[in-house]
Amino acid sequence: MDPLSVAGSIAGLVTVADAVFRGVYKYYKTASEARNEIKELADRLRSLAGILHSLGILANVLENDNNTHPTIQLTHVSDATKLLADIQLRLDRSQTRMSDSKLVAVHQSLKWPFTKTKTRELADKLAQQQDVINLALQADSLTSLVKLLGNSNDMKTQLEAVKLGVTNLQMLTRVEVDAERQRVLDFFLKVNPQPNLDTSLKLRHPGTGRWLTESLQFQQWIETTGSKMWLSGIPGAGKTVLAGAMVQKAMEKGKSSPKVGVAFFFCDYKDPKATVLSNILGALASQLARQSDQTFDELKKLFEVLHPRDGLSKDPDPDNLQDSLEEMFKCFDQVILIIDGLDECGDNTDEITQRLASIAECSINVTMALVSRNEYNIDLNLRDSFKKITAGARKEDILLYTAAEIDKRVKDHRLRITSTELKDEILTKLSNEADGMFRWAACQLDYLCGCPTDADRREALKQLPPTLEETYKRILQRINRGHPRVRQIVQKCCRLLEVKPFEFSMRVLRWLVSVPDTPNITLDENDIVTEAETFLHCSSFVRKSEDGKLEFSHFTVREFLNRQILLDDREFAEYHVSEPNSHATLAQQCLRLLQLQNFDHNPSLEMDDQIKHVVERNQNFNLYSFSTVGWLSGMRHAPQDVDTMKLVKSLFRPHKSASFISWAVQLVAHLISPLGRADDDRGSLRRATSLILDPTFRTIHLAALLDLPDVCEYLFQADSQWDSVSPLGTPLECSIGRIYCLIGQVWQPHLQPKGFRAVEFISYATHSPGQTIELLKMAGSVMPDTPKTYAGRSLMICATWSAIASLDFSPVSNLIAMGWAVSSEEAMCFEESMASLIQGYPDAYCDGPHCQLNRLTASLLELINSLNKFRIFDTSAGYRICVAAWNAAVNLACDFANDITLMDTRISMSLVSLLNKCQVAISNNDGDLMQICLGDSRISGPETADDGTEASGYSLLRQAIKSCSAGAVRAFQDRGYDFNRKFADGVQLIHEA
Repeated sequence: MDPLSVAGSIAGLVTVADAVFRGVYKYYKTASEARNEIKELADRLRSLAGILHSLGILANVLENDNNTHPTIQLTHVSDATKLLADIQLRLDRSQTRMSDSKLVAVHQSLKWPFTKTKTRELADKLAQQQDVINLALQADSLTSLVKLLGNSNDMKTQLEAVKLGVTNLQMLTRVEVDAERQRVLDFFLKVNPQPNLDTSLKLRHPGTGRWLTESLQFQQWIETTGSKMWLSGIPGAGKTVLAGAMVQKAMEKGKSSPKVGVAFFFCDYKDPKATVLSNILGALASQLARQSDQTFDELKKLFEVLHPRDGLSKDPDPDNLQDSLEEMFKCFDQVILIIDGLDECGDNTDEITQRLASIAECSINVTMALVSRNEYNIDLNLRDSFKKITAGARKEDILLYTAAEIDKRVKDHRLRITSTELKDEILTKLSNEADGMFRWAACQLDYLCGCPTDADRREALKQLPPTLEETYKRILQRINRGHPRVRQIVQKCCRLLEVKPFEFSMRVLRWLVSVPDTPNITLDENDIVTEAETFLHCSSFVRKSEDGKLEFSHFTVREFLNRQILLDDREFAEYHVSEPNSHATLAQQCLRLLQLQNFDHNPSLEMDDQIKHVVERNQNFNLYSFSTVGWLSGMRHAPQDVDTMKLVKSLFRPHKSASFISWAVQLVAHLISPLGRADDDRGSLRRATSLILDPTFRTIHLAALLDLPDVCEYLFQADSQWDSVSPLGTPLECSIGRIYCLIGQVWQPHLQPKGFRAVEFISYATHSPGQTIELLKMAGSVMPDTPKTYAGRSLMICATWSAIASLDFSPVSNLIAMGWAVSSEEAMCFEESMASLIQGYPDAYCDGPHCQLNRLTASLLELINSLNKFRIFDTSAGYRICVAAWNAAVNLACDFANDITLMDTRISMSLVSLLNKCQVAISNNDGDLMQICLGDSRISGPETADDGTEASGYSLLRQAIKSCSAGAVRAFQDRGYDFNRKFADGVQLIHEA
């Protein structure tokens, strides 16, 4: 639901007053009882509606002059809404009880549902509301208007809220934050909850939600240290908006008392990082650390532990964060924590719920509120310690919201109704059947907006779906009855919104969904779907965020489109949204756009003309730059999609097409530009154009650089000159160095590990580690006697950088298997790069299958096996590489790191560990393990006399003899130890035996 202004809420109240007046007036015309009282009530309603209309005009004018804060709640607007809702409810019940018999209906229609006394009482209350609003009409500013409409009993608080303005709703900060403190705070604030709070507050309609924030239960919760509340409710009931209202109240209390700490968090399905426990706790800790010097000092202690001077930094984990939080809690009299959206955390929900419940239990001064759906596992974890409050919009809130939304849609001509009676029917029907769901009411209005006539709208009102899921299905059914192009627009729009980490602006999305499935055609401006058409066809499914990006309008939309049951239903299967089909859609639309005739140009043009063409295209059409790399990102998540691969092969034809040249120049220029931008970097464009137009540079060279095995295999057959030597070397060299054959000339990734995110999806487009290299070797491509160097850097350095960026070590493993002699410079590069991997994984990497620890473990194991097999540790540079690789496996907690046999024991074990293993071998009579230990040069060999030390081979042999460990003794014998020798104390070995 979209946010409403003060004027919008008043306009909604006008709609309610009009509807109630018309209902009352019907009774006045027919009723035989209390006619005078009914007339007085009707007159009051008509007068109130007129005054409200004038007030709405005033509020609208004042809003254009002043930016009021969205959290200000108009108490008297809410009171008037509740009063009108009570009257409307009694009228509706009276109508519902009417019999189908015409005679009975006529008789009952004469029965006024209120007593004379009650009717007079209602008229008096309306008069009181009218007096307040008359006073409000004297306002000369929006601030004054808000004050005049505020509750007189709470005037001081209202004035304070107006005075504080936006700053009242920022995260509380009571300490001076310099650059060093900011570094500490930002380290723990992986996800900033402030934007979610801003959105929640803006979505709150003035006058709604007071049933919670002014309830006795809420007041007891916020005023009692150690109290715990769980606000639960059905989907679409406005829980996140209520959470924002709770945060606002907590902030007000925190502002008035420095001994009250306040922190909040909004778990968000749209951001995977906002559903991770350590990020939630880190955000809470970062907020509390801003609120006193003592709390900051506690957080800094943890920061220093995680950033040792003599070691690599580490990310915080839930345990040390909880410990730090509990110390910070001691600095306050009360700490108020509010966390919304537990149900949006997917597989992490149980862990997060249990940990938060544990924190609340362990800290006596923590006042905690958790907000979520009423799900079984959450209930199981909270039922014993949290007071449960059911969240559901109250009738007056739904009535005001629905009325305001109707008025807004009528004014912008989306809802084109000609009958005021139908307008009243819509208001009554939706507010009565919403069952506490704002979301449901909004969707029904969207559907009614799409009906062509009032008769169709009345028919739709008779068949309202009872649930959100049925509502979404009805929307899709209507889409299916429409134009085929509309179905494609909706399908592509929803799938593109599922793609992470991209967030699409309306302009980008419009172009992407408008590109036709037919390849190699021209797309005219008239073919682009407009913003209005996009919202019309995707009504109820999408919305524009505060920063202008498109997103799903509600969590329930994404849930519905993700469900397997949708895929199994032939009527709706094409609208099913999943990670693979969403990324496949992104890749396909980008590839189709790149191959539009709009961007064709003559590849034989002079280089200056070529550069001029690229610059002009990028200036006029910046979506081309996005599509250049966007399809590669899509392929990372959908590498086996058949339709995508057809489009890729169409781009990579053996003879460089105009589309290929245009795209390849843009891509290469993007990669080699020092600024990472090719739009106006003429130097990079010149170098890229020179490379792509070089006759020895074939399309297979770029396919190998991008690790596209299927494309390479296709080009083996299609291009007779596929194995030519280009300026970047052979296709095999390109497949090993990958894109670092290009970008290694301008950028050293191990110096800035965060930079991996910028090129990662380009450097690793498939999920078949090493397949491209193996295919090229099988096809006959060989490593030249003198491999290429790239700006003075070796192929091994490029392979190392590629391995770190893509988490695929097959390029390094292959070079080792080919007999590559490692240099000191390459060893240093490998050490620095592995240190970056340890420090940056997984946060510095984009989410995706290739980033999973099991894949990284498998690739790292392959590398270690190769290093060990070819005894790279026999040279000093090779030894350094082996140490760096093994340390990475240990630091990343790879399961194979416990197997010491995988690497030379000088590397896989410390001397202490080695000697302990020797003792284990002796104790367990394990000759095989003893053989491995004796192979370590740190154990003195048979030619060295016993000196009595722990690392003396003969000393260990003596222990084996004493322990009667025949297997271990046999291992010594096999290694050539002299059984006629004497031990250090002169005792002969045979005598010891």
